[in-house]
Amino acid sequence: MVRRRAVGWAMALTGLLAPVVVLTPAVATPGQAPTTQRDRVVVAPGATARVAVLTNDRVYRKRRAQVTVLRTPPRIRARGTVHRRVLVRVGPRAAAGTYRIPYRVTDVHGRTARGILRVVVRAGVRSLSAAVADLRVEPEVRTGYDRARFKHWVDADRDGCDTRSEVLLAEAVTPVAAGTACPITNARSGGGRWVSYYDGVTTTSPTGFDIDHLVPLAEAWDSGARRWTDARREAFANDLDDPRSLVAVSASSNRSKSDRDPAEWLPPRPAAHCRYVGEWVAVKLRWELSVDVAERDALRAVSHGCDQATVRVVPVR
Repeated sequence: MVRRRAVGWAMALTGLLAPVVVLTPAVATPGQAPTTQRDRVVVAPGATARVAVLTNDRVYRKRRAQVTVLRTPPRIRARGTVHRRVLVRVGPRAAAGTYRIPYRVTDVHGRTARGILRVVVRAGVRSLSAAVADLRVEPEVRTGYDRARFKHWVDADRDGCDTRSEVLLAEAVTPVAAGTACPITNARSGGGRWVSYYDGVTTTSPTGFDIDHLVPLAEAWDSGARRWTDARREAFANDLDDPRSLVAVSASSNRSKSDRDPAEWLPPRPAAHCRYVGEWVAVKLRWELSVDVAERDALRAVSHGCDQATVRVVPVR
């Protein structure tokens, strides 16, 4: 159904004129930190790295020189910092590949040198703790929230099954019989069995289960969705492209959670905490949603007990 060493002035200037050299990203193991060299960094989508630039140039008193980033590619942010470093932040939706960021270094006497920072974006996973660190921290704003601003449940592919039924079909641990018509309402409508990972409840009657927006609609609004178009909010509310966005759970656990974030609520089953926090972080990074300070601190606290947990962000198409 749906689903980066410029060597001397000459090398720096040559880099501006030479054609793009595509560098093959290094294969990284889960949770690996960005790999940095002079004027080159290998980094994952959604990650941040600080890169030293122009190690062999003639500018005076390098530590006092000012770096100015001249241009950045889409979905990558960069700015000069102290000690001739460039801070690079790659958006979670950035495609894998090599990107060029031209920059200028100016010393205390006004002498300049130029170079190209190559940013190699690699797809892959990172540790849960690293993913938490990549979340943007901002205050939450609830003003103007209305659940109706997030249209759901829709039948996006017009096959007769709305988003709720699609999730039930996908998450049945005992599959629903082939050819079963939607909506999926009970055992007689095609069998099937479901397990709520929040609390371990099992059912063969999905009417007792809710489809939970893992990041609640109100939380999404508070975290940035208030600035979205109606179409993007609808896409978020019916996200079937990442199975972590929507989950079939017992109605009691869903209603206990309500619109609370992990600083206020975690699944009643302690064994579910690492999975839940990992999925929460993945969805927030996928949709470029922020976290508040209390939320970030709670995510950090849980992630410290999830040594083997990793996160892979699926960019929104």
